[in-house]
Amino acid sequence: MNTGVTALTLFAGAGGWDTGFAACGVPILAALNHSERSLATHKLNFPQTRQVRTDIAQDDPKLYPHATILQASPECRYHSDSRGEKTRDQNQLSLWPEMHGRWTDREEDDPATRSRVTMNQVVRWAQAKKKQGHPFKLIFVENVPEVERWGGYQAWLNDMKRLEYHAQILYFNSMFASPFPAPCYESRDRWYAVFSLQDIAQPDLNIRPPAYCKPCDQQVGALQSWKSSKHWGAYGEQYVYVCPMCGKELVPFYHPAKDVLNWELPTPPIGKRKKPLVEETYQKIWQGLARYRHLPSFLMSYYGTAIYRTVDEPIGTVTTRDRHALITVPHPDATVDECGYRMLTFDESRRAMGYPPSFRFECCKTEALRQIGLSVTPAVAAMLVQRGLTALAGVAQ
Repeated sequence: MNTGVTALTLFAGAGGWDTGFAACGVPILAALNHSERSLATHKLNFPQTRQVRTDIAQDDPKLYPHATILQASPECRYHSDSRGEKTRDQNQLSLWPEMHGRWTDREEDDPATRSRVTMNQVVRWAQAKKKQGHPFKLIFVENVPEVERWGGYQAWLNDMKRLEYHAQILYFNSMFASPFPAPCYESRDRWYAVFSLQDIAQPDLNIRPPAYCKPCDQQVGALQSWKSSKHWGAYGEQYVYVCPMCGKELVPFYHPAKDVLNWELPTPPIGKRKKPLVEETYQKIWQGLARYRHLPSFLMSYYGTAIYRTVDEPIGTVTTRDRHALITVPHPDATVDECGYRMLTFDESRRAMGYPPSFRFECCKTEALRQIGLSVTPAVAAMLVQRGLTALAGVAQ
């Protein structure tokens, strides 16, 4: 499939968003990132793309080919509370640790720290290409919902407006995305900005995930409904979905964790482990067991605090570290020692993220998990790219 549309990606990582581009037939002319290891994975999966290891904040946009679409996923974990650390200093205009000394991400190695860039690089690259007479027609930017609390957020949007881009903001959970190029089995709340030149059609971001409405006894396209007048945040906390016909709250279809878990893997009894679990983990499992002892299994995720889910729900957000465990309950009166326990495997996390089976990694599993944990779910990327292509074609969605 040749759409005639091309893309350039900043902070490309392993290629989550680019998997969406490729599924939609959009060639990626160049993929820029600071991490040599991530770019090695990218090259393995996108051999026709030019991979560039670079400090994006210092690189010259004029050195790169003109593209129809720019995609950027600036560092998001600083804005996020998911690491168990509260967001702070949101008035800073830079994420550079050398400038502010407040970087909290202990996982980053020195090259990553030195090359970390800000949301403002999106403006710089868009401005540079416009000065060349070849502005990007569409720009996709992805981050966590908390980015809206960044002190420079409104000024950043205004800078893009001055470059004659129209901004559309979408808050969306990946578990409700269509299963293309592969299903997504995790709950992952993200903020997306779609910038389109003011002289072209805007992509339709009225996402209506399918759902079953019991009162109406039919499948409907669910409507996003905000709980307050401030339209930002995460599914379930700041917004829900409702039936467009009767207005009742409903839950769109999603893919449950049980469909991605490898049930053939053993879950050894906790009491027979050679190395006992630490007391804190033991107590967390006990709390989950008290809630779900009537079920044969449940999931426990740890993001500073324990979060429990049934296997009929999606997996929690996949991050750069092992955070999800499967607990099996042999009988309703089981003790913690009798319960089975294992961490989810990398392959389960990869499938939960919605990476297609053809996507390859040639690095250790710890590094591969770091790469997918930093990436965009391919299903959401493909969904937005498809809508962008429709707008570029000048056809109503």
